[in-house]
Amino acid sequence: MNKRLPIPSEDRSPHILFLTPHFFPSRNPEAIANTALARALLAAGNEVIVIHRTVLGRAQVSVLRPESVGHLTHRLESQTDQQHYDKWEQVKRYIRIPKRYRQILSEYGLELWAKKAIAAALAMSGTNTFDVMISASGYGHLPALTIKKHLRTPWIANWNDPFPEETYPPPYGSGVTSLQKTKLAGWISDVCRDCDWHTFPCDRLRRFMAVYLQHDVLNRSTVVPHAAPLYARPTGPLAQGERFVITYAGALGAQRPISRFFEAVNMVQVKRGAAERLTIRFLGTDPDQLCPHVENAASGVNIEIVGRLPHQACLTELSQSHILLVVEAEVPEGIFLPTKVVDYASVGRPILALSPSTGTLVDVLTAYGGGIAVDNKSTEQIASALEQLLVAWRTGRLDEQYSPVRLREVFSTKRVSELYSRIFETISSAPVETTRLQSE
Repeated sequence: MNKRLPIPSEDRSPHILFLTPHFFPSRNPEAIANTALARALLAAGNEVIVIHRTVLGRAQVSVLRPESVGHLTHRLESQTDQQHYDKWEQVKRYIRIPKRYRQILSEYGLELWAKKAIAAALAMSGTNTFDVMISASGYGHLPALTIKKHLRTPWIANWNDPFPEETYPPPYGSGVTSLQKTKLAGWISDVCRDCDWHTFPCDRLRRFMAVYLQHDVLNRSTVVPHAAPLYARPTGPLAQGERFVITYAGALGAQRPISRFFEAVNMVQVKRGAAERLTIRFLGTDPDQLCPHVENAASGVNIEIVGRLPHQACLTELSQSHILLVVEAEVPEGIFLPTKVVDYASVGRPILALSPSTGTLVDVLTAYGGGIAVDNKSTEQIASALEQLLVAWRTGRLDEQYSPVRLREVFSTKRVSELYSRIFETISSAPVETTRLQSE
């Protein structure tokens, strides 16, 4: 049984080692979620040392200290790629990454990053005592597995989505039974055996993944929602204006039934005699996926397509809409908590979610308000929800009826950091075998 490190004394802030391939300045959803989490932990007074992967595939060390909370990432300490390589040459004689792990990392172009991440962590351990280690984004767990064996730092594995991609539910992947057909089954089993705790953004994902993660994951895990970006600020009610503005942010893909949404829009316009003036905006969406809908748009409907924007600029654009749109794939159960929902709630605008009738978005919007979740297989239900929102807008009651204030609190940095603080105390003060923390 591993010896536990004590909770840090009051004369210094806790030191957190955060390992992930995806982090700022990357703009993919994983990087945005991980950066927001690191900043939430930073805002709570922790020092966060992030070892991540640069756009060029190199290892980058970013040290975030409480005094740098106003910065997106304040690089107070940075080591060059050559320094990581030199350190790896020194430690590789006594650090062994099993061949099966190296093959996996090499296949995904991550072997050098993992080696350098391990070397950087071990080099810094001479001057830093890491009180806890968090790994994220799937392949971030592999260097954490090796570091855990050498430093015995309490370790939390964070899972934002199913991993690997083959385990996604159809139509994205083949479901939980597909793990054994991949090269990753043994490695994931080792991660779940050696890590002390797991975190998931929603309970449906936690239960879905527990089927194949095993190792008593349900009793060694906590639901911690994605953290809102610190720079996200809610806006007040929008002026009613002449046009009702609906905005969707991000990619669509073939799995998301956007065609059904446009059918519902046309249905509403026909029913209301094209009386409504609608603007439907898409931020960062491939225009080729929208061309047929632009050509067939009903009278009174304008469709605008805006290119990719920096995340903060995207939030500003979202805040100027009356309704923000989520479109999920047609799956039997919605196990995901899309990061765009956090962004939408953070800017204070109501949400229209086209989701499976059983799923996470139905759960959260029913529990906390902030919008309408409607069956994404039913054009009639989508049209009915859209009409409800239009009536609320016309009568000046949209923000009153569908305020996301309570939903925004679910993703607040304060709530997220408090949940992690509870986990830190749990895994630092007692053996995992005797500790159980109830999921939120």
